[in-house]
Amino acid sequence: LQLSLEFTQPRFTAGVRKTKYEFRSGYFEILRRSATLIVIVIVIVMHQKLKETEETMASEESGFNWRSLTGPFATVLVLIGIMALITPQEREARLEGDLESPIWELKDLEGNVVRSSDFEGKAVALDFWATWCGPCIQEIPSFIELQKRYADAGFTVVGVALDDNPQVVQRFVSRRDDINYPILFGDAKIQAAFGGVPFLPTTYLIGKDGKVAFKHVGLTPEATLEKNIEELLATE
Repeated sequence: LQLSLEFTQPRFTAGVRKTKYEFRSGYFEILRRSATLIVIVIVIVMHQKLKETEETMASEESGFNWRSLTGPFATVLVLIGIMALITPQEREARLEGDLESPIWELKDLEGNVVRSSDFEGKAVALDFWATWCGPCIQEIPSFIELQKRYADAGFTVVGVALDDNPQVVQRFVSRRDDINYPILFGDAKIQAAFGGVPFLPTTYLIGKDGKVAFKHVGLTPEATLEKNIEELLATE
């Protein structure tokens, strides 16, 4: 379960360093949605109890009856709760201004050091993901196809895994033989460099000039990514 967040900051800001004691965004979302669902159930039950109590009271009341508000009030609360449970659609954010991509250095699955400078002159889709993130896994086939389609044109996908346990990532990738782009182990430093990555998946599209042009949060349609990639490849 993921939230979408449109990137509107004029520049990258320092992110908050995550520790193993902090909730991952996916776990936080589960708790938030569970709490919202519980509130909805409580409101419905309370409204029903008030209605039953009112029906059993045979006394006639003159003037304004505050109980008449319980129905509309409960309805509004339930609607608010339902809206909170619905996952906002993924939003495309076209970043304005000259946003230089942060310089980073990570290790791949074999322990080799991979640097941002290794992709100089290429258009890059930097995908922050995790094995426990359902929408992240759903996006993998799209990234595989885009890698096949545009690799020869100077484009590459780079997957940055944010799992706490590197072995989990290694096992996940080893069970698949179709991932055709590099997978790296992310850390707090690269997350802070990009202003924090509180939601997964989060994908940054970086042009050949090294500037971040697009940011997508949440499950992104392949057609949207393809449109952005073609725009970046057409720009010298």
